[in-house]
Amino acid sequence: MRLSDIFGLMGPIWDELFFGVIIIDHNGLIVYYNQRMAEMDELTPEEVLGYRINEAYSVRDKDSPSMIALTSRRPVKGQLMHYKTARGRQISAFNYAYPIFNNGELYGAVCLVMDVSSLTSQFMAGPRPKNNSTPQPALQPEAKVKFENIIGKNPLFREAVDVAKVAAMGPSPVMLVGETGTGKDLFAKAIHDYGTRADKPFLALNCSAIPEALLEGILFGTTKGAFTGAIEKEGLLEHSSGGTVFLDEINSMPLSLQAKLLRVMQDHRVRRVGGLSEKEVDLRIISASNVKPLEALEEKSLRADLYYRLGVIQVTIPPLRDRPEDIPPLVAHFVQKISVRLGKNIIGIDQSALRSLMKRPWPGNVRELEHAIESALNFATDGEQLTLRHIKRASRSIGNHELGDTAKPLRERPIAARQWDDRKMSLKETLEEVERQKILQALQITGGQINTAAVELGISPQLLNYKIKKYKLRANAFKH
Repeated sequence: MRLSDIFGLMGPIWDELFFGVIIIDHNGLIVYYNQRMAEMDELTPEEVLGYRINEAYSVRDKDSPSMIALTSRRPVKGQLMHYKTARGRQISAFNYAYPIFNNGELYGAVCLVMDVSSLTSQFMAGPRPKNNSTPQPALQPEAKVKFENIIGKNPLFREAVDVAKVAAMGPSPVMLVGETGTGKDLFAKAIHDYGTRADKPFLALNCSAIPEALLEGILFGTTKGAFTGAIEKEGLLEHSSGGTVFLDEINSMPLSLQAKLLRVMQDHRVRRVGGLSEKEVDLRIISASNVKPLEALEEKSLRADLYYRLGVIQVTIPPLRDRPEDIPPLVAHFVQKISVRLGKNIIGIDQSALRSLMKRPWPGNVRELEHAIESALNFATDGEQLTLRHIKRASRSIGNHELGDTAKPLRERPIAARQWDDRKMSLKETLEEVERQKILQALQITGGQINTAAVELGISPQLLNYKIKKYKLRANAFKH
């Protein structure tokens, strides 16, 4: 009997448990996934069964509790993991993984997952414990970000830094505009750290990563009894009073919440969900949009009145493809930083490898460049220089055969497209077709590698798997 059959017989029992259950076979393929796990991940079992654990979750084998238990043949107990679900919700969970043996033969591994997101969020939002001689890593203050340490000499980029530096000295709201991966979060932290609120709280929230039903409570807080399971809890805006709140992808916030946020900015008062009283708050809000504000206004994803409030000072960060002269210093920085993390002594990068990197369009911007450097560094050894050989070998390992001197801009690469006429389609249908084409393009470029395609698209592998099923695509059809 197969492993999936053995544990499948216990399906009704597994589904009654309050914790998630994932079972992988000896190859790391997911063969069982219970209902509680599906609810946590906001997926269905059909969307993950048959995938390797590191395809369903954006995690390396050496960091996956299930794979550690499988390869080491030893239990992994109480490993805390943080990840985003297919819909972008942040999950914190304790993982307990155990290898499965039958007469001494390794069959696979079972992982029990306990969702502690509500506990960790309350812990992070609450007051710090007193007389605790052992500081918690999650509560350690973040390093200060200095403008002089932000890498880039391109004139447009330097102008963005100068505008941000001026904005940091005043109390006015700031809006950061730039594509995904350009470093908007870095700019936001630098503005906070350079200003008068540097010693006050700085809290960041990605508005697109949290479901609408949860976002209101997280931002504004909740009152006990406001809805089923609601507790008395302060929200992000209330907790951050005196400091800075960074709202990333503000154009993804529901319009109803945008109206409530506008009122907070006008009245400087917050009312919790279900509450009657209001509390005064002193906030500086930094927002960010990954599309041009005028486009967001036209698409009605951003309220005009809120935009005029948030965009008192606007900082536009250019994409990496418009500032190729910044690639060499960025590469040098990433080689040094990542080498230390990997425990290697890599002595820079040779010119042919650098030229190949400068020819890429980098649709994922600086974040994608850093990912490419880290991938290549894994194939280099102590005392070596990073070369084109390492970069090409890394690109083959992630399914991208075009990285190197032969790399072409993404817009020049062929895609498995179908003919469509947006003049005959509704706005929703047109947007879905554009999304479908982008996914097809990413799958072809990466040879059907889910993790790599997700990086290209700037989304999680879980969300990409969900969209592949939604559009009835087959990632295996693009395998090289």
